[in-house]
Amino acid sequence: MTTSAMASLWTNLNVMTSVCLLYACYASGQYCLLSGSDDIRNCPIFNCNPPPELPTFPDCLNITKCPPCVNGKPNRLPDESCNCTCDPGFSNPSGDGKICTDINECSASLPQHDCVNAQCINTVGSFTCMCNTGFSNPSGDGKTCIANDQTNNTAVIAVVSVVGTAFTIVLIACGVRMWRKKRTPKNNRPKRTIVEMDEVDYEVTMPEDVIALTVYEDIGLPSWALRWEIKWKNLVVEDTVLGQGNFGEVRSGTVNIDGKITKTAIKVLKGHTSKTDREDFMEEFRTMTNIGYHPNVVSLLGACPHEDDLYVALEYLPKGDLRSYLRRDRLQSDSDEGALSSTQLIKFALDIAKGMKHLAMSGVIHRDLAARNILLDERLVAKVSGFGLSRGQDIYVQTSMRRVPTRWLAIESLIDHTYTTQSDVWSFGILLWEIASIGGTPYPSIASKSLTDELKDGYRMSKPPNCDDKIYSLMLRCWEEHPSHRPTFSDLVRILSEMDDNKTEHTYLIIDRSGCENFSVIRPELDDN
Repeated sequence: MTTSAMASLWTNLNVMTSVCLLYACYASGQYCLLSGSDDIRNCPIFNCNPPPELPTFPDCLNITKCPPCVNGKPNRLPDESCNCTCDPGFSNPSGDGKICTDINECSASLPQHDCVNAQCINTVGSFTCMCNTGFSNPSGDGKTCIANDQTNNTAVIAVVSVVGTAFTIVLIACGVRMWRKKRTPKNNRPKRTIVEMDEVDYEVTMPEDVIALTVYEDIGLPSWALRWEIKWKNLVVEDTVLGQGNFGEVRSGTVNIDGKITKTAIKVLKGHTSKTDREDFMEEFRTMTNIGYHPNVVSLLGACPHEDDLYVALEYLPKGDLRSYLRRDRLQSDSDEGALSSTQLIKFALDIAKGMKHLAMSGVIHRDLAARNILLDERLVAKVSGFGLSRGQDIYVQTSMRRVPTRWLAIESLIDHTYTTQSDVWSFGILLWEIASIGGTPYPSIASKSLTDELKDGYRMSKPPNCDDKIYSLMLRCWEEHPSHRPTFSDLVRILSEMDDNKTEHTYLIIDRSGCENFSVIRPELDDN
C-alpha cells in the first residue's frame, strides 16, 4: 500500500461514526486490527491476523452495520447502539458489548465443570477433564479417575484369559510343526552347529545384503548393534507404562551394565509390528548408536532382543515431557515450590538448541521436534528425544506413510514433503512458541487441513502476551519461508546463550499467573495433528 493510498484511507476512516469501532487495515498482504482512534499510519503490517467475522472497509464505513463481535454475534439495539450475544463458553465481563472472553470453567474460585476427581483443563469455549499420572478412566466418561492399581484385578482376569487361549494355540502350532518335521527326510536337512556366543572372542560378519534380508528375532541384533546388546537376565521390565511411543509402549525398568543397576525407560517393539514401523524403529535405534553422548540428547543404554520383541533401554528422565510439565505449571502459584521461573524458560530453549546443534552436526534430521519430544531430568535439564533419521545427504524426501504432526512442520515439508536441518529450525520456532505460551497449542484457531494454505499466504502466529519482542523476533526468523534465510542451530545457541547471560538484567519471558486469560489456549484435540 502506497503512502498516498494510506493517507486517503485514513481520511475515509476518520469520518466514520462511533458505531464502527473495530476495523482492519490491510497492507503488504497482512491484516491488522485497529480500534477507536488508532492511527492507521502507525499500523504494524507484519504477522497480524483479523478476528472472526472482521468486516471489510466498505462494511466498516457503513454505519448501519454493527461492528464485529469476537467470539459472539452482533446485535443492533433500538437506540442504534450495538452489543454482542456471546457464544457458549464465553462471556463479556467488561460490559463493553464488543469482545467476548473465554470463560475459565476450571477456575478454583468459581468452578463450572463436572470433572469429578479429574484435572480440569480449560479450552476455547469449553473445558476437558484429564486424569493425572497413575490414574485412568475405565468408564470412558473422562470425568471419574481411579488409581491404576484398582484396575489391576480386572486386567489380570483378562490377561489370564488371553494367555490361556494363546497357550492352547501355541500347543497346536508346536504339534503341527513336529508332525511336519517327522515327515521331512533327515538326509535332506542341513546340519546346524550351535555355538555359545559368550565363549567366542571374535566377531562374525556377513555381507550387508544378507543382513538386510535377515529377521532379527531369529538371529538377534544386527551386527552394527551387537556392542549395545544387553542380556535378558540383565534387564528388568516393570509394569509401569511411562507413555506410548510411535511403535509401542515405553515402560520403566532397570538395566544391569557392568554390575551397575540403572533406572531406565524401555521402548518395546512388538514382534507383530508392521514392516514399515519395524524399519523406522530400527532406523531410530541405529541413529542413536551413531550420534554419541551429549548432555542435551537422550542417551542410549543398550538393547535386548527377547523372543519376538526388541527392548531398547534409554536414559530415564523423571520429570517427563516438556509439554506436560509446562501445562502442569499453569496450576501452580508463584509461591509454590518448583514453580517455573522466567529464566528457566530461556534455559529450556537453550538446552534444546544445544541438543539440536549436536544432532545437526551428527548428520541427523529430527522431523518431529516439539515440546512433547523434549524430556526433563531431575534438575530440569532438557534433552531431545524422538529423532529417527540419520541422513546421507542434506535433504530428505519422505516417501513412507509415517504420520508426522502437521502444526510443527515447516512450510516446505507441508508442501513438498522435504526435510532438512533448516526444516528442524522452523519446528524449533514452534517449540519456542510452546515454551513462551506455557504449553499452548500452536495455531489453535486454524484447522489442520487449512494450515498449509494459511502459511503460503503469509500467516504466522502472533506474539504470546508474556513474550519479549526479541524472543518473538527469533521465532519469526525461524519461520522464514525460504530455508536459507532461517538461522542455524549454531546461531540459535549463540543468541540464546547471550539472553541466558543477560537474564538478570532483562526478562525475556514473563510468567503471569494472575489469571488464565494470560495463558495461550490449549486444544488437546489438536495437540498431535
